[in-house]
Amino acid sequence: MESTEDNSELSRHERKKLRKQQFKEEQGMQRAANKKSKWIKSSIIGIIALIVLIGIFFLVNQATKLEKATVDDDPSIGPTGAVTVIEFGDYRCPYTKAFNQEKFNTLLKEYEGRIQWVYRDMPIPSHENSHIASQASECARDQNKFWEYHNLLFQRSSADRQSLLEYARELGLDAQLFGDCLGSGKYRQEVNNDYNDGLASNVRVTPTFFINDRVKLEGDVPLDIFRDVLNKELSGSSG
Repeated sequence: MESTEDNSELSRHERKKLRKQQFKEEQGMQRAANKKSKWIKSSIIGIIALIVLIGIFFLVNQATKLEKATVDDDPSIGPTGAVTVIEFGDYRCPYTKAFNQEKFNTLLKEYEGRIQWVYRDMPIPSHENSHIASQASECARDQNKFWEYHNLLFQRSSADRQSLLEYARELGLDAQLFGDCLGSGKYRQEVNNDYNDGLASNVRVTPTFFINDRVKLEGDVPLDIFRDVLNKELSGSSG
């Protein structure tokens, strides 16, 4: 009997020790889990802070790049000091063509005297004759016919060298001067400068518009959207 009772008491004692050991292990696991949870939370906060900093850097850097888009002697129409619209366009792009044929003149008429429109060349490399067409428009500018030539390029389907010369004659330009300008590559670098500034301003599609270096619009933008942006800028609201 004594032996049986001793064994029973020893068994209970061992169970008690086992429970204590299990409790300690559970506490240790809980502390480890809490520590891991705190580490995860700290890591998430750190990642979020890094993303915010990158976003701020991007916005500041982007604002600088947008300002760069205005620094050039580019053709413009409308008074200086007005709301400025900078268009990066491609004479061989169907979307630039659609915008300029259907909306450009409408906006100029509706906002006459209140906006200044600046055109910059963004000849997409995959668009045949886009670069030479841009150079031709600059040659027409030498004879004060930029906007007439600009509009004609969007109206016509061809932009090979011979066609570009014919357009100049059609507008009454001095064909010899125009041909010499185009043949010399006088404005090749000017067009390249516009293109590089476009890349620096994150232009990835044509047309792309920068309004007052604050609002960016891309593609064949509907008139209502363009009007809404212009009206807000004219009212002094960045809404």
